[in-house]
Amino acid sequence: MKGVTWTEALFRRQAVPRWARPALGGLLVGGLALPFPEILGGGHGGILRELQAGFDLPFLAALIVAKTIASAVSIGSGFRGGLFSTSLFLGSLFGSLTGAVVVRFGPDLAIDPLIYTLVGMGAVAAAIVGAPMTMIMIVLETTGDFPATIGVMVGVVTASIVVRHWFGYSFATWRFHLRGLSIRSPEDVGWINELLVGPMMRRDPAVIAAGLSLDELRRRFPPGSIKQVFVVDDNGRLCGVIDPARVSEPASANSGKTVQDLVATPAPFLLPGDDLRIALERFSQAAEDMLPVIDNPEARRVIGYLSEAYAVRRYAQELESHRGARQDDAGIFSPIRGDAGPPDIAAK
Repeated sequence: MKGVTWTEALFRRQAVPRWARPALGGLLVGGLALPFPEILGGGHGGILRELQAGFDLPFLAALIVAKTIASAVSIGSGFRGGLFSTSLFLGSLFGSLTGAVVVRFGPDLAIDPLIYTLVGMGAVAAAIVGAPMTMIMIVLETTGDFPATIGVMVGVVTASIVVRHWFGYSFATWRFHLRGLSIRSPEDVGWINELLVGPMMRRDPAVIAAGLSLDELRRRFPPGSIKQVFVVDDNGRLCGVIDPARVSEPASANSGKTVQDLVATPAPFLLPGDDLRIALERFSQAAEDMLPVIDNPEARRVIGYLSEAYAVRRYAQELESHRGARQDDAGIFSPIRGDAGPPDIAAK
């Protein structure tokens, strides 16, 4: 998935004309196909051979690299085609390689390499296509083997979590998103990333200098008047967050103390460019009702704040709005204007 992004970025950096990209991609894929003809097409024949006869371990490892590069170059250079068969083929190769290695180094384990092949097919296809339940049910219906299905389930769930954490969403969802199609769901990657902290934050933060006395803090912010005050140093950099209600002792008890004495840990913060997903995660991690918004991590100047209650309310409003919206889905699978290309030769 990253390989497609790198390929497209490389063509853009080199200023390769759009019409020439498929030709260059075809040359690269054709060169890889000379020693590895199995990489051409979606891999139906390769899957059958892998399931029936298998490949030698060195050739199998090299074929994985060749097919991965060919698919990334093919899609990144502008060829059109599906991803399902290619993901199954790559998954079968990964699973077979893992099974062969386990059998070689642990022959006494009595492991069936075919189970590893099925797990690899389900896991890679779920990560790329984004259909974990579909892959689990396909294996269950085609094999009728519950132990194998449990193994596929573990692989599919693990792959989905890993891709969600490090890539954000499945490859197929990402490609739809690049074409302007909003995928509706409770965690919609199409619209939740457009809700930024900058437009949502309030721009009247309560700020106090760290060097001021606690008496001055009580005078400016009497207990109960405000929940949180953001503490800044002499250079205006955020250094902490305090609750004025904590300063309720008599003035004699706090004689000589400054605001800085109440700051125990560095304050978590948000940036104006953070989206709503990041903001909600930050609130959960910090266990705070409000978080300051700073201009950048270097200057750390407080420019506003955002409350968790408002962030959740905006999420609910947008979710309800998008659930009620109706959009014509005609042309979902059509390429963007001016971006048509020949059929895919390596990723069908």
